[in-house]
Amino acid sequence: MLLYLGLDYNNLHGSIPDEIGNLKNLEELNLGANNLIGTIPSSIFNIFSLQALELGFNSLSGTLPSSFGLQLSNLGALYLSGNKLSGSIPSYLSNCSQLTILELSHNQFIGPVPVGLGHLENLQLLNLGVNQLESEPEILELSFLIDLTRCRSLEMLNIRENPFSSLLPDSVGNLSRSLRVFFADSCNIKGLIPKGIGSLRKLNMLVLSDNNLSGPIPSTIKGMKSLQRLYLDGNQLEQRIPIDICLLANLGEMNAALCG
Repeated sequence: MLLYLGLDYNNLHGSIPDEIGNLKNLEELNLGANNLIGTIPSSIFNIFSLQALELGFNSLSGTLPSSFGLQLSNLGALYLSGNKLSGSIPSYLSNCSQLTILELSHNQFIGPVPVGLGHLENLQLLNLGVNQLESEPEILELSFLIDLTRCRSLEMLNIRENPFSSLLPDSVGNLSRSLRVFFADSCNIKGLIPKGIGSLRKLNMLVLSDNNLSGPIPSTIKGMKSLQRLYLDGNQLEQRIPIDICLLANLGEMNAALCG
């Protein structure tokens, strides 16, 4: 029985055959970095045994079915970045309770980030960057970040280049104590940098460039003891850099051209 099918980096053309769903014992399917076009066959989403699905960096289009995740409770890694996928991110993704890696960047996804992603307690990497995702209507804060505080193993979070146009919630400081990297540049984030951000003590890199942040850099930033790279340029922050930044002994690179 076939458990692993790896055909990545083979310059494959054409569409993915629907018959691939007949491989009912398949645990890993890797067709990444080819020239595949068309939609993802729905039959793939019914392979219950699938643990890793790598279809990134092709030219796949269409939407993900709303039922995505209902039959994939064993899925641990999903790589769909670098395609032309559109529509909403299915809320049933939260049913993939074994997910540790979720890569959806560089597509054309729209709408709000489903709050149910917080149920993915094993999630270590979440990459939603460079899409057309938006905030929940009539909600001022990025509410999905509040939900993600339940992902206690999260190490890397990328939401960059999405038109969220919202505030960072103070509870951003309650994100995983394992969080090392947080990209949120070019998201039209407004308001103040929340004081709670100083609770991210394990964070190595924070990128908030090219937003509409204003006010001071909070003094609580001194709590980010592991911070090595800090990017705040392209905002409307106060020009005075607080002395608290001098207490960040590991800080090696900072760009804070505060007024854009």
